[in-house]
Amino acid sequence: GGAQRLLLFLRLPPFGPARKARMDGVQRERAVRAVLFDLRDNGGGVLKAAVQTSRLVVPRGAHILSLQKQRHGAVYTVSSFRRRWYHRSTPFGARPRRRSIAKQLEMNGACGKTRWEDVPLLVLVNRNTASAAEVFAAAISHAQRGLILGSPTFGKGTSQAFVSLEDGHALTFTVYSLAAGARGATHPLNDGVKPHISWPWPTRAATFPALADREIVLATQAAL
Repeated sequence: GGAQRLLLFLRLPPFGPARKARMDGVQRERAVRAVLFDLRDNGGGVLKAAVQTSRLVVPRGAHILSLQKQRHGAVYTVSSFRRRWYHRSTPFGARPRRRSIAKQLEMNGACGKTRWEDVPLLVLVNRNTASAAEVFAAAISHAQRGLILGSPTFGKGTSQAFVSLEDGHALTFTVYSLAAGARGATHPLNDGVKPHISWPWPTRAATFPALADREIVLATQAAL
């Protein structure tokens, strides 16, 4: 028979402090049909780590996130994050191609070895996907690097600062609002991330064991 075609499944935990999510174990010699990221029930984590992880998978030049503030009734951008030419990527962090996701899936299914620049990305989300996890999903969506599957995300488009006080108490307060978009800050993340393909039911990832998880089965069917 032909070469085995692999669906690479990566369940991402909340993004850790000052480090990127690990993308180890990806073998170039394997015929990977698609990569499935599971962000269901991912409450976010550290914003910087989400940006760094996004840079691993989106094309060079892609806009990832803008930090915004409001002043005198007007919203302005304080800082923007992109994937620059000097940011490294995983084998599946490729330049954009003028092919539909369906065409990429068809090509990867037909060839015996992986063309990494054509490997589609699939992202599972639900209503508990929030904050930094929404940044990662939105970056993939707006860069047209993959399909978002599931239900609309939570919509926590703000960033907080945490300050420790001398008396042992702490203070947390909102510093920025967050916005995504293909070229700039056109999509406030307070609106959440809307999937390309929606499930007709509300879900939680913890409801079913992974092997019996209906959403994973559906995503696998979409990829294979």
